[in-house]
Amino acid sequence: MKGYTVSTPATNQLTLLSVADMKAHLEIKAAQTRWDGMLETLIKAAIGMAEAMMNRQVLTAGITFTFDAYERYVRLPGGKVSTFTSLKYYDTDNTQQTLTLDTDFVVDKIKLPAVLFFLDGKLVDPYKRPDAFEAKYDAGWDVDDVPTDVIQALKMTAAHFFENREEVLVGRRVEQIPFAAEQIYKNHRIPNA
Repeated sequence: MKGYTVSTPATNQLTLLSVADMKAHLEIKAAQTRWDGMLETLIKAAIGMAEAMMNRQVLTAGITFTFDAYERYVRLPGGKVSTFTSLKYYDTDNTQQTLTLDTDFVVDKIKLPAVLFFLDGKLVDPYKRPDAFEAKYDAGWDVDDVPTDVIQALKMTAAHFFENREEVLVGRRVEQIPFAAEQIYKNHRIPNA
């Protein structure tokens, strides 16, 4: 069994796409502040949706990835890995041990998703538990590296949320996420780890 948790991104999401950026996109005057709180929430929701659709972090965040069994290689979810912190496992006595980078394993950060390879001769016999292995690393784009088309798609998604704030709209046709935004997210999607 594999799973991962994400800590709060190292960079505030509003650094990437600010309320002022969204006001300009929506043609709301800067002095009109009544929507500011809602726009902040919609920006965060758009980023969350983008991350789910792209299967990657938009902004660099700490990831804790757990898996239950020894495999020769393991794909690491979350996007571009910038820093690999640690790899631990529970031995047959259920005691957590730390493995050493470049001695016990290596991480190929160039591939997407990044891949953790156990080195030849390193056979790890873990305790039988769902989180037998625990990898900690940072993954995602730095704020200056987020592709321009992804930022545009985030604006379109947040604008869509702003214009369609209710679950059901009476008297209007049903709207879905803009096709262009969805296509941009698909273009940046990483296959499941």
